[in-house]
Amino acid sequence: MSNRALQLAAFVTAAAVSSAVDATSEFPEDTVQHSVVVHYQPSELDSSAGAEQLYKTLYRVSLYLCGDDGYTKGLDVRVQLKQCEQAAIANAVSGVSSAQLTAAYNRHFPNQPLIEKERLSERLQAVIVLVAG
Repeated sequence: MSNRALQLAAFVTAAAVSSAVDATSEFPEDTVQHSVVVHYQPSELDSSAGAEQLYKTLYRVSLYLCGDDGYTKGLDVRVQLKQCEQAAIANAVSGVSSAQLTAAYNRHFPNQPLIEKERLSERLQAVIVLVAG
């Protein structure tokens, strides 16, 4: 699948997918959890360039999931948006066993590096689901 098709599929899916979190979760009752399915080819992660492309797709999807429209907001809101985006990307990257993708993430977040195969908790509000194939 081409990168453009991958991006288009991610954004189309993002527009169609969201679900309310049930009352038994860690989130307050009025919290909405958004998720997006991003398809990728495992062979794309054989190179650092391919991993970086997938990382960029994850970044763009995280902007959508976290509601970051790019317009200036108060500092406290910007901080929350960036934390949401970082957490969503970290969760997606940690779900894939790829040294290249983990390295791409670590280049973008050197102060919060991931260890390959590390799995984050499900406490996140924004979730990016990666599907190989």
